[in-house]
Amino acid sequence: MTVKSIADQAGYSASRFSRGFTRLQGESVMSYVRGRRLEAAMGRLLEEPNLRIVDLAFDSGFDSQEAFTRAFVRAFGHPPGRLRSLGPRAAGDAAQEVAARREIHERTEQVPELHLAGLVRRLSPANAHELPQTWQRLQSLRGFPGELDASTYAVMLKFDPPTSTSDLFSGLRVSANAQPPPELERRSLPAATCRHVRLARRLRRLVAGGSQGRADHRLAAGVHAGAAATRRHDDAADSRHARPAAV
Repeated sequence: MTVKSIADQAGYSASRFSRGFTRLQGESVMSYVRGRRLEAAMGRLLEEPNLRIVDLAFDSGFDSQEAFTRAFVRAFGHPPGRLRSLGPRAAGDAAQEVAARREIHERTEQVPELHLAGLVRRLSPANAHELPQTWQRLQSLRGFPGELDASTYAVMLKFDPPTSTSDLFSGLRVSANAQPPPELERRSLPAATCRHVRLARRLRRLVAGGSQGRADHRLAAGVHAGAAATRRHDDAADSRHARPAAV
């Protein structure tokens, strides 16, 4: 797994995806991937008592058992073999310690009036993995008169908590008199003061020796959701990513 392969799934260039992900998540893409791999490894360690540590290390994308063990100790405080012998309770304590290393980052931004052209997709838990296809289609429609820049926006139009379904608008910034293709819908958002709130999960610093020897492509779908857009403007007051600030 590489930054490029993940960015391709999300419909971005590698450099743009990397910048946006780091800004939103507070850590680099591959640092996040290594953290997710280690968390998955801890689960397998307890669920598969006959699994050899060396095999787990290679499955987790590390070149050696030694590199895997060093990263594991830095993340959870115990070598993998020791944590397995201590049992699920010790693993739970380690997981709680990781959860406690969360940081809330807030910033206030003055967002001008926005004219957007984009695609609307109904999302649910059953089809959320198809979201990258929407962004890829949007990118393929670029180049029309009135497109202003390379910015992309995600706006949640509706959300139904009982069914966890939402209508998500994925758009490009355009001028008021733009001429987008018929496939793209037009939306305008008024100027607003928004507070952006981000919850960052912090593992202890991991060693850089964990390579992408055996890529776990199952992570790609989860990673792109952490940075689906490099900038978000949401007109819903209780948006998870932005809400109007008190003025």
